Amino acid sequence: MGNLEQMNAELNMPSMEGGAIEHLSLALVIIDSNGAIRIFNRRAELLFGYTKEEIIGQVLETLLPDYLKEIHLQHRLHYIEDPHDRPMNSSNVLEGKTKQGKTIKLKAELATYVVFDGTFHMALLKKIPDGDTGAA
Repeated sequence: MGNLEQMNAELNMPSMEGGAIEHLSLALVIIDSNGAIRIFNRRAELLFGYTKEEIIGQVLETLLPDYLKEIHLQHRLHYIEDPHDRPMNSSNVLEGKTKQGKTIKLKAELATYVVFDGTFHMALLKKIPDGDTGAA
């Protein structure tokens, strides 16, 4: 199997489940170019309260408060047209919404990668403790 085929096989998951992505200390969410969630690691499950079975295939905006969904969709479409890595810093503070409806503040790091059958967009997410502004 060539490197591209191997990367694609790993992206399509079974071999990645239980692997390194499950042991990250940050939540990992990977979407395809349509905004569908393709990978959702264990830390993301704990952060948002969804299981992989519930969230894989749903649009990314499922993880956002209602008032942010439309504006985020526009930002996501723009990012997909002109992707560039964004490091985690205080200017990347955003809000997410748990399955239970609780709003949480997050820091995000974004990256894009291409495999032979598509482009995928990755977010590493870290919860900002309640009462913290995220600046630091």
